[in-house]
Order: sequence, then C-alpha cells, then structure tokens
Amino acid sequence: MTKMMGKKDTSSLSSALTCAAAARDAENIKKYAQKMISEKVATARTFSDLYDSQMNVKDSTGAMQTLAEGIKAFPNDSYLRSRETEHMIRTGKSQEAIDNLDKLIALTPNNSALYRVKANIYDNIANPKDAKGRDLDKPKNFEELMTKAEAGYKKASELDPTNLDLVMDLGVLYNNWGGFEQGVCETLTKQATKQKECEAKSTELFNKAIPNLEKVLAANPGRRDIMVPLRKLYLLTNQNDKAQKITDQLNKK
Repeated sequence: MTKMMGKKDTSSLSSALTCAAAARDAENIKKYAQKMISEKVATARTFSDLYDSQMNVKDSTGAMQTLAEGIKAFPNDSYLRSRETEHMIRTGKSQEAIDNLDKLIALTPNNSALYRVKANIYDNIANPKDAKGRDLDKPKNFEELMTKAEAGYKKASELDPTNLDLVMDLGVLYNNWGGFEQGVCETLTKQATKQKECEAKSTELFNKAIPNLEKVLAANPGRRDIMVPLRKLYLLTNQNDKAQKITDQLNKK
C-alpha cells in the first residue's frame, strides 16, 4: 500500500528483516535485506544480518560480496569491520587484519577484545606452526613480534582487569618466550658472557610469567594445566619450596 502511494515503508521492512533474522529464516532475510538495499534504506545492521545468514548457509561468496558492499556503504561500522578482520585472519592475511584492527581500535579505543585479537595475531606470527600443529622455525623478528604481542595483551588486561583469560594470555606468553630464550642459551655454551645475558633474560621472562599463572590458579584451585607449568617455572627460578608444594598437591590427586 505504501508503495502504491509512492512511499517507502522503511520501518516495516526493517521490522520484517528483524523478525526473519530472529527466526533464522535465510530466504526471508535475503528477501528483505536485498529489498532494503535496492530501496536505498539499508543500515549497517541490514548488511550484518544478511552476511550472518549467508555464512550460516555456507554461501561464503555471497557473504563476502555483502560484506564488501556493507563496508563500502558504512566504512566505520565496527561489526562489519570485525567480520572483515575475521575473514582476513582465516585466510592468512595477518598484516591486513592488523591494519583493520587499528582502524577498529581508533573507533573504539576502550575495547579490550580488539587489543587481545591483535596481540594474538602477533603471537601466532612469532610462533608459527605447521598443519599438524608442530612448531616451525621462529621468524627473524621474533623479539619484535613478541614485544608487540606483550603490549597488546597488557593493554587488553588494563582495560579489563578482572578478565582472568587475559592474565592467562600474558602468563603463557612469558612462559613461551622464556622457553625460547632458554633454548637460545643452550646454543651459547662456548660464549660465557652471551650465555649469562641470555640466561638472565629467560629468567626475567619466567619471573613475569609466574604472577600471572599464580593469579589464575588462585581463582581456579586444582587446575593441573596451570599447576604443572607453574611448578616447572618455580624450579627454573630456584623457588624449590613452592615447586615442592605443588608437587605434593599433584601427588594427592
């Protein structure tokens, strides 16, 4: 009726799309979303709903086309940018994903999740694995990448200080980083001075890992996946009494 009167009933179209999305009705989501797009009354949510629906029905080609059109129309929409970033990560376009995250961070600078994702990308680039999950050689700029990952995890934790997952991220990062440095030390046995410097750095990183893992363990007593690496860290940093305490706890289980 509104069309016969030469009007666009944006409200009704939007409501119909919302209902279709709630019902996960792919056919009607597509119908109403495309109608809103063709009528030039689409919002960022229109493209988001259509993209999500197309991904749910495995129409990746259509989904990526929708995403591209949506970002062109709404370049500052954080949801659409986030989905674009996810696609970049899935397809191995790490630097493009980081650039996209920087744009999102500029829009929402207090979003801890964005810093965590960015840190995770740097972490993964620094610690590559093959298709079977086996460690590959570290890149030449390993230290630079790990430093950027550390900065991202720390920023995320500052923004969301009660999130223990972020505390765990930092603990694992320092533990892995320290382990790498320890491996480097073993290749320097004939260079006493460099070996001492290397050992000092690995110990420093291990000592950074310990309080993070201790905090997570305090909130989750009995978690073996934290107790075992924590015991190893105590031994590596000559905290034998603490290591023995965890050993006794593990033996009781």
